[in-house]
Amino acid sequence: MKGYKHLKPVGRIALILVMLLQLLPPLAVGAQEAEQKIVRVGWNESAYCCMEDDTPFCAELRTRESLGARKDCPTQRENIQYARPGRLHADRSASLPELMKENWLAVLLCVTAVFVVILLLLVRKLNAERRIRESLQQELARMEQTKAGVKVAYTDELTGVKSKHAFAEAEDRMDRRLAEKDLTRFAIVLFNLNGLQKINDSKGHEAGDKFIKDACRIICVQFKHSPVFRIGGDEFVAILEGSDYENREELMDSFERQMENNLKQGDVTIASGYACYDPSADKNAHAVLERANKRMYERKKQMKGRRK
Repeated sequence: MKGYKHLKPVGRIALILVMLLQLLPPLAVGAQEAEQKIVRVGWNESAYCCMEDDTPFCAELRTRESLGARKDCPTQRENIQYARPGRLHADRSASLPELMKENWLAVLLCVTAVFVVILLLLVRKLNAERRIRESLQQELARMEQTKAGVKVAYTDELTGVKSKHAFAEAEDRMDRRLAEKDLTRFAIVLFNLNGLQKINDSKGHEAGDKFIKDACRIICVQFKHSPVFRIGGDEFVAILEGSDYENREELMDSFERQMENNLKQGDVTIASGYACYDPSADKNAHAVLERANKRMYERKKQMKGRRK
């Protein structure tokens, strides 16, 4: 019993159950011995009990029916075993129901112990399942938080387009594809909003935010098949591949015509410049971006002179 304190509750109950089951056989043996005292009585014609009627026949009859043998029988005392009233019958062993009746307390304790063990095992299983569900829910919550964090990191909060961080990773992917000769045809368009600082100073930042969103909408509509990134307060980038790369001249002409109309009407104007990848001159995607940036600033100077 030294290790009893170190056992878990289920182990303790199981140990108690084993101890109770070990107590049941001695109780059953005691019941059988008590039963054997009442099932065998040695009678012959000279064996009788001291009763009101001393005839052997009457004494035997009364003994068999109800009274049992008594200590004051005058003869054949050695052949008579003491019996309890109402329990004299033929030689036989005690049956299981009678043993259970004789030892009902031990049986009740054993049944209770078994029930408690089953109940504890069921509770333990339910607790384990609950812990697993809680662990899965926590893991799902962490995954959702991670996805939400990634979305925030890769998405511009104001406009909803891809962020500067997303563009940096896009540049890395393009560089890997260039090194693997998997990317040979693409163009980068750089955009810069005209007059944002003036609007912020004169009309406030809410008007400036609206100006940024309106400009972003124009870019996304014009280059709807290409990813658009906001890489600064007033700068956007589009990477042209596939159909937009094939139609880059038409797209740029359409965009410039819209800017000319906006310039005349006093609406949002955006300076743009684009460059195509040149395997003989460009070592990486950033070299293409640098050439597009130079062309964008040339266009910005032209539009600024016209606004005056």
